Amino acid sequence: MYNIDVCSILYYNLVLFMLSLEEINSIVSKDYNSKLQKITSFIDDSLINNVYIKDKSVFVDTSVIRYIIGRYLTIDEVYRIKDLDIIIDSLDKDSFFSAIERIYDNWDMNIKTKNILLLYSILGNNYSLISLYNSAKNISSNRYKLSSFYLEVISLSNTNLGYYFIYEALKTFKQNSIREKAQEILDSKIKELDTTEEEFVDSIIPNFNFNSNGIRYYNNEDNKKYRILFKDNISFSFYDETKEKELKTIPSVFPDVLKKEISNLKSVIKNIIKIEKNRLIIDFISGRKWKYRNWREIFCDNPIIKRFAISLIWCIYDRDNNYIDSFRYMDDGSFNNAFDEEIFISDDSYISLFISYNVDNDIINSWIEQLSDYEIIQPFHQLSNMNFEELKEKISNSTSTLSSLNKMFNDLGFTKYSIDNVFYGYYLYDSYSCSNISIFSEGMYYGASYTDTINIHISISTNSDRFLYGIYFLMSNYLN
Repeated sequence: MYNIDVCSILYYNLVLFMLSLEEINSIVSKDYNSKLQKITSFIDDSLINNVYIKDKSVFVDTSVIRYIIGRYLTIDEVYRIKDLDIIIDSLDKDSFFSAIERIYDNWDMNIKTKNILLLYSILGNNYSLISLYNSAKNISSNRYKLSSFYLEVISLSNTNLGYYFIYEALKTFKQNSIREKAQEILDSKIKELDTTEEEFVDSIIPNFNFNSNGIRYYNNEDNKKYRILFKDNISFSFYDETKEKELKTIPSVFPDVLKKEISNLKSVIKNIIKIEKNRLIIDFISGRKWKYRNWREIFCDNPIIKRFAISLIWCIYDRDNNYIDSFRYMDDGSFNNAFDEEIFISDDSYISLFISYNVDNDIINSWIEQLSDYEIIQPFHQLSNMNFEELKEKISNSTSTLSSLNKMFNDLGFTKYSIDNVFYGYYLYDSYSCSNISIFSEGMYYGASYTDTINIHISISTNSDRFLYGIYFLMSNYLN
């Protein structure tokens, strides 16, 4: 039992906002014992002997670091030990985190000492979360429990990026037990916030501190200012604002943690774009609507997914769900309709993705022409002159190669489903319209030739005409 009179200590240090070295040592000496010494014995003193107190005037004794780590190693559940925060907050943040990072880098993935991951997540940064998530991904095929534990640890960061990684694991990891853990973590947070999964995921799409123009600033200790620019091709450029000079590589004055983050961002952002594309496909076929202000925050203010605002066609509805117009978001921030005329969108409007269902051909053809004129490449096709019956007939009598089917499942975000490791097929579920589609074929088996033409069986459960039209339309691009 660890008894600390936190309230009195906080009051005593109200002005200083930190414990003195003597106060830190006093707290630790009361509860530090042979057990904590023993369970932290795998940590060499050289990894933890250079942690300063907050004012960087002196190093703390290694027993202080062992006390903090040891306390975390003794708990059976994943949570933040709040009474330790007052000690941690009295240490120099950079040197303490560097010590935790060195321990993490030297960890042998022994399950008995896995709780050292907790501090790495709680105290960490974007790169820490990227590293933790990559580890969870790398071991997911053979160490299910540890991989699931990584996801719990990542949730302790309580950051957008952390929760987005957990959502990514839910959508991309193959192991059912890990996906179930990811869903459990997300459900708990969603319940706490009293929201829906889709609204929650909208709110956690990371921007990595880039503003709506794709710019992120960094000031070094000498107050020199640098600009990091995120480009549409998912690359980065750097600009020294003091010298007014563009740099060819990452500036050498950037701290290592920022260099490592930037070096890993390209692959992370590519995954975000793929996941958001798959989410938008579901939104396209379901007809999901956003409040205008929410839509702007999600699609215009975040430079990573602004590409979707520009490349896709959207619809405006009033508060009574009456259709007003369709539009595209332009590079200059304006809104143009199908005839390339600028329009205004009121704050009380609702926004949804445009679909060709029950739309006049002149509108569809005008959009086709505009996309061509502006050389817009869409993440998925939105426009078709085929009516519902024509699409239905094409899908009902369709065949495909296994190669085309696999591309369709991947592009459209289908999920493979199996029972007791027996493969049954693929499915796509839309919670907004409570609709789903399942696809199976006897030709989809291990060892089948990718070039073989096979028949497929399609089962759709929906009360939404839009869902039917949307899924038929999207699938028609892959089926013969």
